[in-house]
Order: sequence, then structure tokens, then C-alpha cells
Amino acid sequence: MTRSTASLAAVLTLAFIAAAAPKEPDAIITNGITNSGPLWHIDYLTQCPAGFPPLTGAGTTVFLVDSGCLTTHKEFENADITNVVLPGYNPAVKDPLGSGTHMASLVVGQNVGLAKDTKIVCIRVYDDNGKSTEGELIDGINLARDLHKASAGPSVLLMTSIPTEQREQLQYGCYEDGVLKIPHLLCVDPQPEPHPTDFVYPYCNEPGIICRNYLDRAMENAAKDGMIAVTSAGNNGLDACDFSPSRIEFGIKFGAIEESTAMWTESNSGACVDAYAPGVNVTGAWNSGANSYRSDRAKTSSAAALGAAIVARILEENSFLTVDQVRDVIVNASKPTASGLPGLNTPCDPVFYPEPTPEPADPTPTPVEPTPARSSSPRR
Repeated sequence: MTRSTASLAAVLTLAFIAAAAPKEPDAIITNGITNSGPLWHIDYLTQCPAGFPPLTGAGTTVFLVDSGCLTTHKEFENADITNVVLPGYNPAVKDPLGSGTHMASLVVGQNVGLAKDTKIVCIRVYDDNGKSTEGELIDGINLARDLHKASAGPSVLLMTSIPTEQREQLQYGCYEDGVLKIPHLLCVDPQPEPHPTDFVYPYCNEPGIICRNYLDRAMENAAKDGMIAVTSAGNNGLDACDFSPSRIEFGIKFGAIEESTAMWTESNSGACVDAYAPGVNVTGAWNSGANSYRSDRAKTSSAAALGAAIVARILEENSFLTVDQVRDVIVNASKPTASGLPGLNTPCDPVFYPEPTPEPADPTPTPVEPTPARSSSPRR
């Protein structure tokens, strides 16, 4: 969807405004990490036996669709990191919200990250004032798809779930085989309970045509292009299946746990969540300066960023894995949390990894019968 198409399709504008999010305490550290001892998210996720080869996510690219990244932060000094902005944005504004910088640091940060050799591309879909629309979010996903097609190696698409106050404003359309047939004016999400990913709605009229929101469809198209979609479950204390894109069946979704490993009370949960990762008091880089950090945030976006880092580590030596196979590795390698939920874990044991499918052998060439030599007759 182009920028112009998105604007035509959006009768209701989806505004992602920083002020709409819950107010966070002002606890920004501007003089570096002050924690004593190991950071709990790293300690929790790196408990492999001695002798396990260190994995750093080399060869994988993470495309982070969020608020951009402060690439000059010291956490990124040795990282392969790029900031990309949508047309019309001021490229001098690196990250107007801070969330993109925080998430990126948990992937590739030299002190707080878990996949330091992963390449990360920060795609800023928030304008210079920290606002965005559904169309711009979709433009960011489509840009990630285009960059993925031009890159080598496996790719991870990382983004967060939509807040409650915006989910009812998502635009819908009638789709047949992935092609938009009827725009949103004739297709409305009735919000059934439980909320399925796909559902037939009468205004779509014909069998086989589904009503689907544009954001979910954009994520699905990225997955069909071979990207491993990783999303947060959302911060509402509700069923993740009621939110986009955490309800998508073709991605890997992460909820948040506290340091006690109990589920964070405001984390979305339910059948659409695959695993739970640290999301409370997770120290990460911030956008206030090259030496600024935050450790007071409570967000499933932190859990999703750590999940993307583990996915990158999995893909480092198993680039052939599909999204379903990666999800299986994560679920099978998970450890129980205090809430009895599957906790994200680094899959240390090779038993968790499927064997690569052998390349089909070249068919044995059919033997060619030798052409009999032409007998030479004596001259008469």
C-alpha cells in the first residue's frame, strides 16, 4: 500500500500519540548503566551450559518498525545499525519517542543486547512529533519487505501491538486470495468474541472472501515473503487474540514477565502468545543522549525485542528454518515461569533444532546408448 493509497483508505485516522500511552515515571539515567551485577534479562536468557558455542545473531537482519533509533548511542558503537525514515519525515530526528532506541539496544546493544552481530534496520513510522497513522505503519512494513527482498540472509520483522484505544479504528477490507476486492466502507469488524484472525462478514457477500484489517494483511504479506514476524502481545491485561498484530497466526508473539518470572499483570496473554520474556525493569538505551538508559519501563515491546534477539541467534546456524519451525524451537526450549507459562530461553541443546531438509538429489541421468560405429565398406 502506497502512502497515498493508505490515506485514501483511512476514513478514521489511527493516531499513535505518545500521550495516549500510560504515563511512565521519569527515571532516565544519563550517565550510563548504574546497575550492580548482571542485568536480569541477560542473566535470565543466557543460562547455557559451559561449552555451548556463543551465538550472536550473525547473518540475520532485524527490521524494527517503530519510532526510529538514536544510532549515535554508545550501545550501538560496534553495531551494524541503520535508521530509515518514511518520506516527509525529517531524517535529523532519529527517535522522537525513545521506544525504538530501547528495543534496538536489547537486540544489538554492546552491553544490554543479546544478538550483538545482528544487523538492525530501524524504520521510523512516527513523525517528528511522535505521531503516526495506520497507513504509515503499513508503509513501514512494506518498506521492510522491500529491503528484505534486496538483502541476503534471513530477516526478522519486529513491531509492537496496537493499544486498546486504537484497535477499533483499524481499517478493514474484503480480501480474496490476498487481493483487496472491496475497500473498508463495505467491510466492518464486528469484534466477535473470541476474536478470530479471519472471519466472513456479510458485506463481503461471496464465499471465500474474508474481512481482514489492513495491518494484519500487511504482516501476512511480509511473512509470505519469508520474513519471521515477531510482535509484542500488548499491554492491556487482556486477550492478545483481540489485538493486531498480536493475533496473527503466522508470527511469534511475546508476553512480559517480571523479575520474579511471574507474568506482568498488564501483559496481554492467552492462546495467541507463544512465550513470555523479561518486560519489566529491563535496562536499555534511551533517546536522551549517547549515554542515557531506562530501566523503569514495563512493556511487552521489551519482551518482543528480546524475543527477536533469540530468534536471530536461532537463525544464525539454522537460517533454513521457517517461522513455524522457529516457533517450535522457542516453545520446546521454553522454561516454566512462576505463573506456569512458557518462558523464553536460549535453545542450547541441539535436540531442539530440526534437521535441515536435504536438497533433492539431481536425477540420475539416463544412460545414453552408444551410437553404433558405421561400418566402412571396401571400395570396389
